[in-house]
Amino acid sequence: MSLNEGEIVLKEKYGTSAKERYYVKATDQLGIVVVVDEKFRDVAGLFTKIFLPQGYPASVSKDYIFYQIWDTAQAFCSTITGILATQEVFRGVGVGDTNASPLAATVTWVFKDGCGHIGKILFAYTHGTHLDAYSKKWRLYADTLNDAAMCIEIALPLFKNYITFALCVSTCMKAIVGVAGGATRVAMTQHHALRGNLADVSAKDSAQETAVNLIASFVALFIISMIGNKILLTDLKICGFHIKIGDSISKILNPRTNAVYLNKLKDIYNDKKYIIHTDTGNRVMYVFPKEDASVDDMLCAYFQSVLLAIITCAINDHQLAIFSSNNNTKPFAQVCVTLQSAEWSRATGSGGDFQYEPSYELHRYVMNIASDEWAAIREGLLQTGWDLSKHLLIVDEWRLCSEDVIPLTILPEEVKYNRPIAIPDTRKESFTIEPDSSNSTLSNRPEATKSKTDLNYRPKKD
Repeated sequence: MSLNEGEIVLKEKYGTSAKERYYVKATDQLGIVVVVDEKFRDVAGLFTKIFLPQGYPASVSKDYIFYQIWDTAQAFCSTITGILATQEVFRGVGVGDTNASPLAATVTWVFKDGCGHIGKILFAYTHGTHLDAYSKKWRLYADTLNDAAMCIEIALPLFKNYITFALCVSTCMKAIVGVAGGATRVAMTQHHALRGNLADVSAKDSAQETAVNLIASFVALFIISMIGNKILLTDLKICGFHIKIGDSISKILNPRTNAVYLNKLKDIYNDKKYIIHTDTGNRVMYVFPKEDASVDDMLCAYFQSVLLAIITCAINDHQLAIFSSNNNTKPFAQVCVTLQSAEWSRATGSGGDFQYEPSYELHRYVMNIASDEWAAIREGLLQTGWDLSKHLLIVDEWRLCSEDVIPLTILPEEVKYNRPIAIPDTRKESFTIEPDSSNSTLSNRPEATKSKTDLNYRPKKD
């Protein structure tokens, strides 16, 4: 056999790879020429030497590469979430907070580590003998528990009053992960090492994990730089209430929101293009816009709802960021503090966490403040380049109409339970609603001279 006009003396191959060498005796020469035949580039060979066991794939089990792919993906994600969790842990113990005490942070850290050590000892004592028999099960359990622990640490801002307890729980969970994960990894390595090359397989697994952690760390730094200290701001976080615009009035009907209540609100907001209702039980501020409400009216209504929600939290001693010590000297914060002790600003609540709801007088008071302040805010926004010709508020399609004729006969039992009833055509008549200071009055057009303020009155049928 010849190669390049020479005689092949010997041929060798490196393991099961595609790397081959030919030792050729050239024509009319006694020397040996080495011909290297590599079907892949040197980069692939270098990658194999660094990250895969010697003799791969013959030196490891068939499922090795599939396991390593998923293990690498899991390590990549865990590194990113771990760095995000570390940031929240540091913030939780007081890093960056000028009011935090180094002693308090040290005590928290000692408690955290102590719980981790105790958890590790107890888990090894109670479950150590089961790790060999159910290695796959405990490996999956360890990864799941690790993710749960990092989720708790990332969510530390939600547990401001329980930082130490949350850190102790998460550290104890991570300690269990360390025992279960380390023990089962040995079993997995032993399974993959077909030639007894446990050290080589373990070393290359460590190299893979280190490289993945390095790449994931840069990705996590990029994510942190994009997010920074920003938090998701919602209306509930800003003012303590969800603000819903354009919902149907039927959502607020209950024994308290009767005709007297609705007529009062109608009188208060008579000059406005909207009506605001406060549901303290569900922490929802409803805005009912009128059919001719403009974009400016919607923005003003939202602004007034925020003010009313904050004041409602104030009179119920519900803490918001605006009530912090740094904001006590600001005018609106002083207004909230003043209204906390004003009896006229509150009425008995309808249940839930809040004891009081805003009174009719408070509705008028806040409406006057919002009307005056919104004009100045609008002017300032326009001067700084804001486009107030549109908004991105979530608004439903229900609108208050000026129509005051009801083409139905309303019976007392239907009014009592505040629920829509299908009325047969044989009972249909026309009524007009005439608001009164005490209650709404129903007037039957055929007998307009007869009073119908009594709900027990039933109009005659045709």
